Amino acid sequence: MTNSKKYSFSLTHIDVARNSTDDFNPFHDKNRWHQINDNPFGKPITLGFQQVAFISDQLNLYRQQHNEVALIEEESLSYSHYQLNFASVLKAGDEFSFEIKKSKLTGTDNKVLSNRFLIKNNGNITMIGFKREAQQPLILESASFENLPDITKVPDRTFISGENYFLKRKFLNTANGKNFLVSSLVEQSKYFDELSNKVVFPESFTLALVSCALLERATHCGHDFLKHPMVYVSQQLCINRNINAQLKSNDALVMLIEKQEDEDGLETYHCYGLLDNKTILYRCIISLAPLQRVIESNQK
Repeated sequence: MTNSKKYSFSLTHIDVARNSTDDFNPFHDKNRWHQINDNPFGKPITLGFQQVAFISDQLNLYRQQHNEVALIEEESLSYSHYQLNFASVLKAGDEFSFEIKKSKLTGTDNKVLSNRFLIKNNGNITMIGFKREAQQPLILESASFENLPDITKVPDRTFISGENYFLKRKFLNTANGKNFLVSSLVEQSKYFDELSNKVVFPESFTLALVSCALLERATHCGHDFLKHPMVYVSQQLCINRNINAQLKSNDALVMLIEKQEDEDGLETYHCYGLLDNKTILYRCIISLAPLQRVIESNQK
């Protein structure tokens, strides 16, 4: 489905998105972006997860228009999976377009409904990705945390003793959820409407909180965001939509961040969102690269 409509994230949209998720990356900060070493972008850039929220809403609309909501229920496609590759950035005020390719249903024992999508800025691809609905997790399938200590007693913003997991705790609230949707060009009443007693935290919002956890870990480890800026290269995000639908205001979300061995100049992290009983809400694989490496790669 090719959509000729043009969209744009303003500086206010970016401010609201970063405030509602506690994302303090200076790339998004109107007062600090120019302090970043060799920053080529010329203005604040949109959040990666802000784009995920927009994509999620567009795909939900596509599912409704093509009678795929019932299919997802019938086939018990409980896991929502995003695969994102960042080719460039969207800056404040940039006009962009969005394209969704036709759905494909594959598999027999483990069915998967998938779509390819593109974000383009002035005809150039800034993001290419896939959205898949699956019966089982498509990444980090064997993850288990039963042997961890009681995560409700681990202090916030610390490494779990004897483990490689950095723990960040957040509490959900509807105001942040609403603001994040508005910042992502999504109508908030689709998810939150007090007069209809509707409170549904969108999966894109709960996923977006992992950005704060990654930044908190980097801060804890002494990373200098201005001298050594990092940018997203790719994200794989997998969330259990049935568990996410049960979340309520003030629920605690415990995020665990585990750094993997650096490879080919990339920093890769396995990230998990857990409830207090160690149930896995989501699992992510996120890769970042130094800004200078990305600039040099684009110049080749």
